[in-house]
Amino acid sequence: MNLSVGEIKQYLDATEHMYKHLYFVRDIVLVPLLLAIIYLYLHASRKRQPLELQKYYLTGFHLKLLAIPLFLFHHTFIYTGGVDQFTYYWSSNEIIQMWFVKPELAAKILFSSYTTFNEANVNIEMSKFIFAPNESFCIKVTSVIAMLSGNTYLITSILLSLFAYVGTWKIYRVVNDFYPGHAKLFAWSTIFIPSIIFWTSVISKEVYCIGAMGFLLYYLMEVFIKEFQTCILIVYRLV
Repeated sequence: MNLSVGEIKQYLDATEHMYKHLYFVRDIVLVPLLLAIIYLYLHASRKRQPLELQKYYLTGFHLKLLAIPLFLFHHTFIYTGGVDQFTYYWSSNEIIQMWFVKPELAAKILFSSYTTFNEANVNIEMSKFIFAPNESFCIKVTSVIAMLSGNTYLITSILLSLFAYVGTWKIYRVVNDFYPGHAKLFAWSTIFIPSIIFWTSVISKEVYCIGAMGFLLYYLMEVFIKEFQTCILIVYRLV
């Protein structure tokens, strides 16, 4: 799928100033607004958690928020090599900008497998990570989230950090359901693990893996364990 000369120029102009940028003026407004919305959600959902677990609920997310500036400081001033977490955002922005230049091409990139549609199918150089087997999915999903949330690194990272935290909390809920009475121990072995907090605080593959794993585990337990036990109990009483 080829772009015209004019479309190529428009695309290059749109992506050039975004590359290597992580912070934007609109973050000044969007970040406090997003955090306010998140805290309204967390305070409401905290009341629905088991009483003995509620005191850990906001603490876990506070640690996650603290990890974001820590990660940015470390990967900006200490480890200055190639940073996948930044590249995911910059690459996702290329897909976002393509929606404004040639929407049908952006849709093709987003919904096609990298094995059937790759850089050989377009007449413009795009990030190789968009079509890489280990990065493609993460970048495409990130592009959708970023496009719907203001397309800034901080906003996207906070949203994904929340997703990972809720997923981690789901794991915490599951282990407490099966082994009650050890809330503090399980808090330190699930939601307070330093490496989990650090690596799932920004855009990364770990965010999607941990978050999805938590939701999957929790709802599998709800459907196949708790509901099954309820059905057995009902049958037992009927018999």
